[in-house]
Amino acid sequence: MHALCVYTSINTAMTTKLCRICRETKPIDGFHRYAKAKDGHQHYCKKCQIERVILTTDKERAKVRAAAYRKAHPDKVLGWSQKYREANREKQRAYAIAYYQAHRLERIAAQQASRKRLKAAKLALLEAAASLP
Repeated sequence: MHALCVYTSINTAMTTKLCRICRETKPIDGFHRYAKAKDGHQHYCKKCQIERVILTTDKERAKVRAAAYRKAHPDKVLGWSQKYREANREKQRAYAIAYYQAHRLERIAAQQASRKRLKAAKLALLEAAASLP
């Protein structure tokens, strides 16, 4: 059997299927074909699949537009950022304190590891200098 023929067996007795997004049971012809699935059809109905594609495409377009705007108008974006920081100073401070406390042990471990590396590097330099004639 050819390697591409592995997924060709399709359950022909199946007449309905449950969509994973809208949770509705729909006729099997309401689902796009998908050879890799056990039953040969997508997990999402045609309507939900189209909505997913449109939503993803819209989000990507919005990200691209926003990035282009930020690049074209850095002064406006900077002004908005400054205004936001001034208006939400206490909120940002509270977040920074909570983050600092939550990641305190990680930071201490990183500092200790860094000190060990520096100490080892200094010792290696001293040993190399001592072995010079």
